[in-house]
Amino acid sequence: MKYFHFNKSTIFEHVMQGRSESYGGVHITRTRDDCELFVVASGDLYIKQGDIKYHLKGGDYLITERGTEYGGYEPYEGYKDADQEGSGKPNLIFYFMHFKYSEKDSFFGTGDESSDYKLPVFGSLGNISTVLVLMSLMNQYSLDRDKKDVLSPLVSALLRDICTSLLENSQKNEKNIGFQRILNFFEY
Repeated sequence: MKYFHFNKSTIFEHVMQGRSESYGGVHITRTRDDCELFVVASGDLYIKQGDIKYHLKGGDYLITERGTEYGGYEPYEGYKDADQEGSGKPNLIFYFMHFKYSEKDSFFGTGDESSDYKLPVFGSLGNISTVLVLMSLMNQYSLDRDKKDVLSPLVSALLRDICTSLLENSQKNEKNIGFQRILNFFEY
């Protein structure tokens, strides 16, 4: 698995962000000089980066690596009553954020490298409410040129919150597995 490594001192540049609703089609294929964070609220998003295919569902995220081609490989799926734009619910709702980082403090790697934070490029958050609040704050600050200096810490906070959420989910799963083993022991 590939990880995005970053440090407490990493300076991020917020490029843009938004929300997308789609009724069909395939995500555009492109190569960019920044990273893109996808957070899926509902539906199914199929993104391929390099030779790796990712199927994102509600609560999942993906960070694309800059300079690497990525794009959709399957049409969006989701709500079946959305045949065309404007009727029914969209097949897919996802949020996105483009960002850049200083290469001296951040990099993509296997996970063995040393850094303050390592974030799998793909994962499931379960609850995305905190992520959406931070993305909303970034959107507000990006509208005011005098407040753009706040964006780097917000991008950092967002990525740190994703790391924390993943760690908490992992610890909960380990506790649940341990508890299930105890229950299984007493059932026999």
